[in-house]
Amino acid sequence: MTGIPSERVISMLLESIERDCEKELQSLKGKGHSVSILEIIEMVTKKLEELSDTHLLKGLMNEDQVRKYIKEQKQAIIAGLGNYAIVPKADVIVSKRSNNWLNQQRISERYYWPLYRELLQQWSNLSVVEKLDEESEKILEVLHDPKDEEDWDIRGLVLGSIQSGKTANYCALTCKAADAGYKIIVVLSGIHNDLRQQTQIRLDQAFTGFHNRTLESGKFDSDPVGVGTLPDYSDERKPKSATTLDDDFKGTPITAEELPWLFVVKKNTTVLGKLEKWLADHSDRPILVIDDEADLASVNTSAVDEATATNRFIRKILKLFRRSAFIGYTATPFANVFIDSKADNEEYSKDLYPKDFIIRLASPANYVGPKELFGTENEEGLGLYEIFEPSEAKQFTKDKKFISKTLKKAILQFILSTAIKWRRFKTRCDYLSGSQKERFESSMLFHVSHLIADHKDQRKKVSAVLEEISADLNGSIFDNDSLDTLAQLFDFQKNEITPRVKEKRHDVDTVGDWSLPDSLDELIEDIRKVAANIEIRVVNGESRKGKEENLDPEETFSEVPKAVLFIGGNKLSRGLTLPGLCVSIFLRGSIMYDTLMQMGRWFGYRDGYLDLCRLYAPLEVIDRYISITDAILDFTAQIDEMNSHDLTPETFGLKVRAHHGLRITSRNKMPTARVVTKGPIRPVSYKSSFDLNYDVFQNNWIAAKTFLSHIEEFGEKVYSSADEANILPSPVPYDDNKKPEGRLWRNVPTSIIIEFLEHFHAKKVSEGEDTDQDQKMLIEYLKQKDEKEKINYWTVWVPGDPKSLVTKTEKEAGSKFVDRSKSAKYSSDDIEAKQLRFSILKTGLSEYVGVSPALYQAAAASSQRENLVFRRMRKLASDPKYGVNQEGFFQLYLITTKNIRERKDLQTSDGHIPLVSYFMWMPEDDEASNIIAFGNSTISESES
Repeated sequence: MTGIPSERVISMLLESIERDCEKELQSLKGKGHSVSILEIIEMVTKKLEELSDTHLLKGLMNEDQVRKYIKEQKQAIIAGLGNYAIVPKADVIVSKRSNNWLNQQRISERYYWPLYRELLQQWSNLSVVEKLDEESEKILEVLHDPKDEEDWDIRGLVLGSIQSGKTANYCALTCKAADAGYKIIVVLSGIHNDLRQQTQIRLDQAFTGFHNRTLESGKFDSDPVGVGTLPDYSDERKPKSATTLDDDFKGTPITAEELPWLFVVKKNTTVLGKLEKWLADHSDRPILVIDDEADLASVNTSAVDEATATNRFIRKILKLFRRSAFIGYTATPFANVFIDSKADNEEYSKDLYPKDFIIRLASPANYVGPKELFGTENEEGLGLYEIFEPSEAKQFTKDKKFISKTLKKAILQFILSTAIKWRRFKTRCDYLSGSQKERFESSMLFHVSHLIADHKDQRKKVSAVLEEISADLNGSIFDNDSLDTLAQLFDFQKNEITPRVKEKRHDVDTVGDWSLPDSLDELIEDIRKVAANIEIRVVNGESRKGKEENLDPEETFSEVPKAVLFIGGNKLSRGLTLPGLCVSIFLRGSIMYDTLMQMGRWFGYRDGYLDLCRLYAPLEVIDRYISITDAILDFTAQIDEMNSHDLTPETFGLKVRAHHGLRITSRNKMPTARVVTKGPIRPVSYKSSFDLNYDVFQNNWIAAKTFLSHIEEFGEKVYSSADEANILPSPVPYDDNKKPEGRLWRNVPTSIIIEFLEHFHAKKVSEGEDTDQDQKMLIEYLKQKDEKEKINYWTVWVPGDPKSLVTKTEKEAGSKFVDRSKSAKYSSDDIEAKQLRFSILKTGLSEYVGVSPALYQAAAASSQRENLVFRRMRKLASDPKYGVNQEGFFQLYLITTKNIRERKDLQTSDGHIPLVSYFMWMPEDDEASNIIAFGNSTISESES
């Protein structure tokens, strides 16, 4: 190796290690063994440690240089092997109803799907490809055999999460359907050109194998892409594409009718009219219609005996064919389940109700949705959001000249995140070569208004902030606002965010790169490059075709960190994927489930940079997402139950849970909705969002002191951590050195719980205003339960150390206050923040405190997953044999944070006032049902 540079020698050794690891992983995969990303990290680490100690390196570099160089390359090797890692996924429950028309011979004769699978294996994690194969196969099975010459009509729906891979799924389904014998495949792709073009690109890569472009002469120019570049691709079996990258369907004649035809069209009445006219002469073949974003435009919003234009054309197209399958894809299926299931019209036939099936695509473990981001009643979310002060948000949206300080902070976070992301990217790409190199993508979403005029004003504001930041980055280091903020953001990233996100996601992130520089100084040059290369793109109805809507689909590896800041409204709300999105500002105020969820472009896959992502939004918006998540989890549980019993939407009767102050969807999409009840009042109730206001704190502190006095007088204290001999009554064992601090009472009358709730307010209440509706319903429910002697007594847990009390407020409480500084999110950085939210409220496993061992053990034994034990326990708790059917469980939290302790407006001569909150749960039953839900009135009561 004489004459070869030292780094090249080490690089050759590292390449050898990667080849060895890859051979081991291929061998394990061939034997049917799945490997986690943690096992890959362990494998690479072990081999690198062996390399560090080898005599081959002696004389090449000193020991410190060798170890530093190997450390830098380690992440690149791990990322290169990431495709072999299994991505944990939940099982998809589908109905067993199938006529078993898919046999092994037909599967073995496939052509289109094997090509797409080969392409995916070059692009994606291998376990993701296997999951896609499995799920698309299950969907194909519940469609009908296209070679069956009898008349048949299938209507179904596929429910996937926002940005979770629905497009890849229907690309796979398209390939398999064509292999099975479907001759006409129509994909209805949104209502905008940008989304239709994006879908055309994906299907060209996955299915047709070529991009058709329309030349000025009107002729087509065709370029091979995707599967069309693979050796096994055959021109003789090349599908026919009736649409191009540039143009929607124009009635172009197509030949070679034995080959499958693909139409990627907008939901536009002019286009659909041309398509209907053309298809009328080709209706003897089986058709598959895939409706992307099936709750948008396709749903009839007219009177029952009429139909809106788009809905009418889709139904008329389906009516042309005696053999047809219609399948909708959406993440927000609420409007679809309220379609009139009985509607039938002589001119355009049945409506689009998914009568035959609804299949839920399970999101893999590395997906980040609202549950993962915001958390649930029992699980802490990632907390990657910042609260936008309401008054600041209002002024920012109304005042054309006002530049929000949060806007500058968010853009600086974007610049910092992109610089770190670029650093990680370079480490991988320095190790890779040529065609292996990735394309660097990083973007920010700025979604404040749907008005085009507002977008122009916002562009000016963003440009002004970027100019100010650039001047700061190239100016003096003294009295430099941008550098000071970057230093604070970097410190928080390094010491708080990345360690926390890594702890939660290290076993599912397929890239496994959480690296950060030791100091901000190491990043400053990249930060300057990022700031200098940010492009602002406005995405709305005035955007220039192709340029503003999308990054160039042909763009490849770049030597500089190019980043894009997207400004827009409704066109950024559905379907359109923003490449490498990591920071979002969202100030829209919708109250509809489907609209809010579809605007959540920040959901999706963020492997390798999840810790760098942020969402800036008002607290009210975040609380709405949490409520909607609750409704979605309930709805998907119903779908799983329906499919596990081999029922259909027509025979099951799905219901959508409502939340006060929110709408499920627009009223004209719910003409069949009827009010029903779904289970009891929420069996779990808690408060995690608050106004930081003296009146709120003082009111709740008085209510808490009264509550503590009454439970001491009328309850039975059974535990205090001040007594060393006490053992906490809990079925979940605690280590001796982690003995929970707090006090426990049993047999507390329901009237004391009701009295506390009647006086408690999480938000400031003006004179004459009522308490929030959910809490009011809860109080009424508890009164009914008490009167019927269904819940007479409560077990009350008050966490907090009852020893060594210092201030008078602590002595009045009887314990120290619980510190929640780390889980608190404030509406601004300064001490005068007006709102806060806790990413998690309860302490550890406190939901089990006071629960009988028999109940806990029964719940644990009948739960397939650990995170379902608490839910199962609530259901079993209503069974008298567990002894808690007349008992509720209540936790009173007296909370302090660093901000609260430092605020003068929350201080008294007796000490600072705590923030008061609660967490409570009750046995679930079917009486006094007060949760409002809506069902479809065209599905009979007996069926639901």
